[in-house]
Amino acid sequence: MRSLSKDLVQINRSNVIELDITFTKVVSVKLDIKLLKEIDELYKAFGYRTRSELIREALLLHLSLLKKCGRSCIEKMMNGSKHEDLNEDQSS
Repeated sequence: MRSLSKDLVQINRSNVIELDITFTKVVSVKLDIKLLKEIDELYKAFGYRTRSELIREALLLHLSLLKKCGRSCIEKMMNGSKHEDLNEDQSS
């Protein structure tokens, strides 16, 4: 396992370890104001430290679902389809 150099790891006053991860990339995304307000409410309500943390997790989940069951399956989930309908997409 690769060790991190001391200049990449910092422990702040709250004993939270902060990593300077140089292999991340900032991506600029335009969001509807209503969606951004919803993200702000949700990240605070569910204990995320930042909206970026929530957005990253949401993207990872979406990509995982996309790989597992495809776009039409996700669209059905978003539209409230029953579980049986979702299984049809996996077989095709």
